[in-house]
Amino acid sequence: MMAYMLKLHRIPFAIGTGAIAGAAVVAGWFVEWRYVFDPATRLQAFEATPLVFLFALVLWALGLAVIGGPAWVYLHRRGRIAPANALSLGLGATFVVTLALNHLLTSGVVSLTQDGHSLIEHGRRTPYGLFKLWSDSVFLSLLGGVVGTVVWRVAYRRAG
Repeated sequence: MMAYMLKLHRIPFAIGTGAIAGAAVVAGWFVEWRYVFDPATRLQAFEATPLVFLFALVLWALGLAVIGGPAWVYLHRRGRIAPANALSLGLGATFVVTLALNHLLTSGVVSLTQDGHSLIEHGRRTPYGLFKLWSDSVFLSLLGGVVGTVVWRVAYRRAG
């Protein structure tokens, strides 16, 4: 079993690197390939991408500081410092937070459509709306696992 040591001076770099990695993927996800190859929407997508990146960067940094940080401290104090623990924390915390925020932010909405599909009708999620809620949460939780692993990799070193 490998022994790892936390380098305290690397914690801000780890959180910053994780936030940047998460924001970069979200910004890339926003652009999507269909916008890149469609000349009519390409310019709009590329103009909005820096704003999406900055917004996602703030959200990832806040999430890492408010939720990830305390959970990381808890795991570290319990001796759970393996990369698999960071991956699991990123997966689980991001899934729960994404699902809860998405559900709470749309709970008062009467009707909502996206790309011609109805997500909410008469205050209730449609089957497609539930599918989108869960699929977006799963995608972002996978990204959260990557972010957790990036944070771990920057913060920890092998004990020598």
